[in-house]
Amino acid sequence: MTEQTTTEDKTKEVQKTPVKKSTDNADAKMLADVKIALELPLPFKDDYWKLEPTLTGRSKKSVLSFFKKKEVSEEEMSKLRQESESAPGQARIKIQMLGNKFATNTSLLMLSAFCTYKMILNSSNRKEVLKGLKSATKEAAISLISDGISLYNVESFFTIYFEYLSRIKRFQIAIYKLLRESGRHKGQLKKLATTIKLCDSILDEKSRATKVLQQVKGKFKSSSYTIPWVFTDIQTAGKNVEKSDYKVISGPAESRETLFYTLAMTEIFARIPILYPLVDSILKLAPESTLPLFLRKNSIKVTHLFTQLNAAIQEEDSERQRTLGRQIFQISTSNIQKMANQPIKQSFEADPFFHLSRTTLSTFGNFESGEQKAMLVASIRAMKHVAKLDLTKNHIYTESAQSIDKRLTHLLSDSGSRSSNIE
Repeated sequence: MTEQTTTEDKTKEVQKTPVKKSTDNADAKMLADVKIALELPLPFKDDYWKLEPTLTGRSKKSVLSFFKKKEVSEEEMSKLRQESESAPGQARIKIQMLGNKFATNTSLLMLSAFCTYKMILNSSNRKEVLKGLKSATKEAAISLISDGISLYNVESFFTIYFEYLSRIKRFQIAIYKLLRESGRHKGQLKKLATTIKLCDSILDEKSRATKVLQQVKGKFKSSSYTIPWVFTDIQTAGKNVEKSDYKVISGPAESRETLFYTLAMTEIFARIPILYPLVDSILKLAPESTLPLFLRKNSIKVTHLFTQLNAAIQEEDSERQRTLGRQIFQISTSNIQKMANQPIKQSFEADPFFHLSRTTLSTFGNFESGEQKAMLVASIRAMKHVAKLDLTKNHIYTESAQSIDKRLTHLLSDSGSRSSNIE
């Protein structure tokens, strides 16, 4: 009897082993998929996205002389652009061959990324698509930050980058459903839910980016679509604007247009974390000798910080919220002081006031009571200032300021403070 029982137990163990092994394999596969789903193009979370230009360490003079020696004809580039649409595989082979000779040509780098995007797009293997789009996104971003701005390159980058985010989002949702149904790995499930929200927030910038790009494109002739907006031209445009030489041609257009359309696009770049090196480069070139230029530059800096703050909010990282919130508050307060009761007629003149209140509202509850109260008081004053000095047509900022004022006053009252002393 004992011998029979032992034999039965062994048989059951043999039957259980393949099932357990199969479950372990499925579990390992799911966790591997979760790891892919958690990946986002965020340099402050993943070193893979800490990008550097292809020409680091060169002087401006050597960079310029280098480019003069290393050029591909516009006729050849035009053919490659057409071929990248119709036959991306063939085009990519040619681009790789040219890349060996013209290693720092940013137009070739962008075309290479675009060919990868076109080649991988219709693959049925979701993970291979993500891998290909990840590589293409990095290559496209490096092209831009390496002094590779042109309307064509910016549009190509947006196409690749937002498609990558869109595909990540689909993959995340699919993996989230499987993870939830499994009933296991609840910690990973929570982490993935947070990452999905974060992905949503950066993907939401697509409509704004597309709109601004279309507006800028509408100001130029189609022949200007591929003309480079090199850093030296942007810097020269800024110096010309400071001297009131607005009409002097610098790069793709008159100096005033080159500078202000560059700043308009930089405001969008500041919302895309992997383009932060590009934002930093442009801000170093742009002048700030007049109040409007100073405010425009600082508005871009704050947009840059808000993108990081939003990530910290999604991840419930209180320490980073406090650090970034204080930085935004300091810059905005400095901008308001510099304006010295100037009437508000432009959006960049209203920005510092709304940045102040937005920071207070979005980080509320993360500061100790004394600092929180000071932020509330300063923000309420800022909103009253906007309502008082809004001289735009139809007073477009007044209603928003008054609405935010009420929310802030309510929070101040709820926190046990009195607002009767606020003028």
